[in-house]
Amino acid sequence: MTVNEGYGAQVAVTATNGPATLTFDADATGTNYIVATSQLGGLRFGNASGDYGLTMELKQTLVFQKNTAYGLGAPFYAAITGGSEGSPVEIYLNANGDQYCNFYPSFLNTNSTFRGDVYVGVGQSLQASCMLTIGNNELPARNEMLGDAANQVILRNNSTLRYNPGSESVATVERHVKGHGTLSSTKAMHLAATAVLEPQSISGIGYGTNTVSATAFTADANAQYVLDLKATGGQNDALVFNVTSPLTLTGMLELVPESGERVAAGTSWDVITVSATATSFTSALTKTTGYILTTTGDDTTGWTVTATATSLGTLLIVR
Repeated sequence: MTVNEGYGAQVAVTATNGPATLTFDADATGTNYIVATSQLGGLRFGNASGDYGLTMELKQTLVFQKNTAYGLGAPFYAAITGGSEGSPVEIYLNANGDQYCNFYPSFLNTNSTFRGDVYVGVGQSLQASCMLTIGNNELPARNEMLGDAANQVILRNNSTLRYNPGSESVATVERHVKGHGTLSSTKAMHLAATAVLEPQSISGIGYGTNTVSATAFTADANAQYVLDLKATGGQNDALVFNVTSPLTLTGMLELVPESGERVAAGTSWDVITVSATATSFTSALTKTTGYILTTTGDDTTGWTVTATATSLGTLLIVR
């Protein structure tokens, strides 16, 4: 599907006479494409109000690509279905142009059931930007918008996965997010027990760093933060928090050593120090051979998070 309308045009693929299904079927290439080739003002799938009408059924991998300058918003009011555990259908959302190419897709339907990982940002060293938003002001972010619970979100080329809780005060993240980019919320963010943050170098500019950006941040005790240590030359560098007070550091923070690597138990590094009077801060868990974090301090004296080497595979809850 190629959309090449003129500058500023608004294009919609909708169901006007009741429910309908748009099927992306298998062909010889093994991939289906939606390509926006001009300076569109917007490209919408499904009806924006009432019965969303349209279902997008994926029979194979879907690549949605914006490849010209300027920004494009692409809301998916349509439910996305297709794929299975044994035969997933991946979705790639790519801003594949120069530094002026900005792509802003959004998933907005809680009836999405597709099984397949979602890749945000093209795997090239480009200045183009891509941000996938879950929810909007009228439709609060829900885990189901990203399909099957097993689907991961892979950030490439410093892209962004953004949650919009709408009228609600907190966005809840229940996904395994990995790659190089930003996990953000328009309001406060809470990581559910099933959430995993994993910085990885998956092509694109820079090393494997994930940044968490929100007005406030909390997490369930079983939420996991993983930094895969590659002492022999890997490029998974940091997990960075940009949070405006209040801050609650909880969850299971695990630095995973390279296979066969051993660290002397009790070895420690201070990796986060936050003043009690701070209203905002940036804190970075940097690449190191330690792999467990613990927190000390309080809202009077401030907080310090320390990485401490313990027995391989041990997890400590940070409160």
